[in-house]
Amino acid sequence: MAVLHDAIYDLLDGVETDIYPDLAPDDDINTPYVVYSIISCVPNDDKDGVSGLDTYRIQFNVYHNDDRNLDVLANDIRTALDRQSGTYQSVVIQSIRFDNEFGGKDFNSKLYYRIQDYLFRIKK
Repeated sequence: MAVLHDAIYDLLDGVETDIYPDLAPDDDINTPYVVYSIISCVPNDDKDGVSGLDTYRIQFNVYHNDDRNLDVLANDIRTALDRQSGTYQSVVIQSIRFDNEFGGKDFNSKLYYRIQDYLFRIKK
């Protein structure tokens, strides 16, 4: 899984924000920031043996203290990921597809958030 994490960082290299896998640090954190999680992995059904292609659902939670700038950051992430393909850090990505998005405001933290789901088709 570590190699997939490296590929995600490579894909998001041009996005100017802090990016964390699974959890943001508990200490004082600067906004904006992104937390991503690998939600699931569904293998491609193959009658001849082990799947040669897996589809990962990866969720990106984008946080910002300004709703307008949140829109810009969420769009930057979508631009960096949607419909990409190629080899990133030795991970062969057949395709990435933007699947879903929703958002709101967390009144406890006073941060706006956008949650985006992507489907990563990874060749094994």
